[in-house]
Amino acid sequence: MELSAKLRESFGERRLVAYDSRKIKGGEIFFAIPGVQDGNDFAGEALDRGAAFAVVDKAAVLRPGDDRFIVVSDALIQLQALARYYRRQFRIPVLGLTGTNGKTTTKELLSACLATTFRTHANIGNLNNQIGVPETLLAMPPGTEFAVIEMGASKPGDIAELCRIAEPTMGLITNIGTAHMQGFGDEDSVKKTKGELFDFIISTAGKLWVNETDLNVKGLAANANFRCSYGDSDSDFRMSDLQISSSGLKMKISGKGLWEAKQVESHLGGEHNAINILAAFSVAVGSGVNPVLAAKAIGEFQPRSNRSQWLESGETRIFLDAYNANPDSMRAAIRFICEVSETKPVLILGDMKELGGKEADYHSELGQWMNSLPVGQLIAVGPLMKHAVESFRGKVIWFENVQLAKELAGEILKKPGMALIKGSRGMELEKLLDGFGR
Repeated sequence: MELSAKLRESFGERRLVAYDSRKIKGGEIFFAIPGVQDGNDFAGEALDRGAAFAVVDKAAVLRPGDDRFIVVSDALIQLQALARYYRRQFRIPVLGLTGTNGKTTTKELLSACLATTFRTHANIGNLNNQIGVPETLLAMPPGTEFAVIEMGASKPGDIAELCRIAEPTMGLITNIGTAHMQGFGDEDSVKKTKGELFDFIISTAGKLWVNETDLNVKGLAANANFRCSYGDSDSDFRMSDLQISSSGLKMKISGKGLWEAKQVESHLGGEHNAINILAAFSVAVGSGVNPVLAAKAIGEFQPRSNRSQWLESGETRIFLDAYNANPDSMRAAIRFICEVSETKPVLILGDMKELGGKEADYHSELGQWMNSLPVGQLIAVGPLMKHAVESFRGKVIWFENVQLAKELAGEILKKPGMALIKGSRGMELEKLLDGFGR
């Protein structure tokens, strides 16, 4: 991952990068990264729009006499090399964060806590892949004191690659479950890939933050010399007196002999978010944030971007959690809405995508599992959810896609009561809410 000398020199003069020619504002270094279309084909356009340089890996797009082109063997690798070069200019704590569920929520909570004390930088949204992580690193402002880098994976080796770019000094794996199986093949491969983060941290004598309620995570940290645990009754950080309601979560968090237990409240819903709150609190306080400030930041945090959001209109309350879905997170959300709803809730569920060859089984098992719960009605959306419908014995209706479900879902969501909307991002279930509350 050797960095082009000309690229290093050019970056030092401006520190602006782009890989979408339509978003050029002026002065950026444009990277011709492959996507749906070949970025090389848009290098000239990027320069015409005001980019200072264009990093390309196809000589055929060069313009005679135009020295603003930087030719490399692989534009994406050069973007990653530049990000690592820039990251090395900072002698600060860098937390690498991954996991099957809860990583973005944990990142947002942790960033809010850290920002009370440090100049903190983190991924925007879920820019957590081989392009998003370099983009995040390159956007780090001078003077940053703490970085939180979320890392996603769609195949074996992805986390190891991101570690080589971001070089984290600390690591946290929220949990290890079933998600994005399409690129992995089996659950052992998922575990190994997530574990690449801990492998890197251990090899560089960094510090691990270990969720001891997850046996897979706990096992991966067995050989760590520097670790801090959270989650169970004997951990360094632990919670007690957990209260779950439709208005959020309340709990007490304590640290071994460090301080009196702190009351922590959150607008987040569901027991599954309690461990995310504890993780964020543990890392923040363990890194020097005052417990009172951490608790305050968590209490002020508002869910957004279709994640664990409560929406209200009249006597209707909707729990919108439509950013992602897999068997574990789907069951957690359904269990939560059934626990807090005074009447049997409506479930509007979309396909759980990227589950590999067993995707039909996962959906069928979900439908079977819901038979033991007080579900008022299931509105299932998507071809995979048809398998859940076939094994569910309650009141149910199925639609091929969101567009076909809109009219009926809209009518049902006008009725008093509680509803859950959850599915994978590609289902775009939030479109069912067009006009809700208006």
